[in-house]
Amino acid sequence: MNGFRTLLTSTNYGMLLSATALLYGTITIMGREGFGDLVPQLIKILANINQHATDYYYYMTVCPWLQIKILKILQMFPPPEDSRDL
Repeated sequence: MNGFRTLLTSTNYGMLLSATALLYGTITIMGREGFGDLVPQLIKILANINQHATDYYYYMTVCPWLQIKILKILQMFPPPEDSRDL
């Protein structure tokens, strides 16, 4: 799981797209056990998506593929109980 954490700290959105696809597939096959602490990092990526994505616009939307992949992963987890968990 430390590998996923390292991949999700990248500012290269091509790398993040690949990492989230791998993460989604891994969680789908293995279950969400042990991956819950990646949720704050995924939310952080969504919150800061405009900062590094100067070349990744599609019809005036920043990285729509990455946003969808992250949202699909977040659907697999229960919502945080407290905003301090983020």
